Amino acid sequence: YALEQEWVSCIQVPSNLADMRFVEAGVFAAAKEKRVRIMVRSVYLQGLVFAEKPPSRLANLPGLVEFLSEKSAFCEKWNCSYQELALSVACQFFEHADVLIGVESASQLEETVTTVKRASNMAEIAVAWSEVSRYVTDELIDPRTWNEFK
Repeated sequence: YALEQEWVSCIQVPSNLADMRFVEAGVFAAAKEKRVRIMVRSVYLQGLVFAEKPPSRLANLPGLVEFLSEKSAFCEKWNCSYQELALSVACQFFEHADVLIGVESASQLEETVTTVKRASNMAEIAVAWSEVSRYVTDELIDPRTWNEFK
């Protein structure tokens, strides 16, 4: 376990709407306690958070259709965007973490900053999402396996 090593000063983990393993395992709390910097990658699950339907290249990915359907229904019910949901979960549950977010333009960066400001005040949505009984498969949360489902 990396956090038990005295020489570890920073760790990087994938975490997102579908993949809350490190939250549930207490890694964020342990990193805070041990004063280890934690960086979160894949907060948008390689862009799938924004998808309405499975991209053709991932049409056979187990759990993807169910995840996208649950996410869409949730956002409709709570009147929030997919990005607001993803970032509210990050703000609420990825405590004291640096969240890495890729952007392709200055305007996209501005939009993301604005959304983070809104999402940081949407704790109720993040908590409600955490209570949704999500159908998540190992294949869905591990992009390394996605080539197998093309």
